[in-house]
Amino acid sequence: IKPKSSSSNCVMLFMWTLTTGKKKSRRKVCKRSTKLSQVKHNEQRNQHKNGGTISSTMLADSSFNQDPIVAIATPPGRGAVGIVRVSGKSIAPLVRAMCGRELKPRDATYMPFLDTNGQAIDHGLALFFPAPHSFTGEDVLELQAHGGPVVMQLLVSRCLEASAELEATTQHARLPGLRIAQPGEFTQRAFLNDKMDLAQAEAVADLIDASTEAAAKAVLDRWVELGNAGLVTG
Repeated sequence: IKPKSSSSNCVMLFMWTLTTGKKKSRRKVCKRSTKLSQVKHNEQRNQHKNGGTISSTMLADSSFNQDPIVAIATPPGRGAVGIVRVSGKSIAPLVRAMCGRELKPRDATYMPFLDTNGQAIDHGLALFFPAPHSFTGEDVLELQAHGGPVVMQLLVSRCLEASAELEATTQHARLPGLRIAQPGEFTQRAFLNDKMDLAQAEAVADLIDASTEAAAKAVLDRWVELGNAGLVTG
């Protein structure tokens, strides 16, 4: 892939990072993205603010990445714990709808997660990370519940439902435009909001795909090197 401009090069590298399963290709991405990560990406972000999936429609829609997003953040299947994550601007009204009250920032609170009638969908830990001190650089809500697929889907559905409901004090929708996140979109938000550079985004994909302890350690060592080189914005 040889994009004609540095801007298109930036986006193609990012998309390749999140989707390729070929280690050889990823090594090439890493070399090229490390060079790009040493310069400011303002022009690239302004021209390529997209929603995290690979489509020309999303690349052309500069407002797509402004939508609040929600998704199950843990792998499919059954488990003891599952996480639903919401990211967006000014999500406090949604937090109150799901949790029944405001949350102390970065403090894990055990509570019921509420349905439209105020009844508990499940009980678990809720964490609220106000912008810009979150993974994506936006407000982030994480609901840690029991990891059954039905419970997870109920929580996602309730988030979408609650986002469209009117806030009692303002008579405005709680979180207009909330939609299901595309694969890799939370990481893409982090990149677009200067929380990580392209090389670090590539490292996230490699760490997730690591199949051995040695592979995981190699990725973590590279992450540390990037931080020491001043490339990781944190």
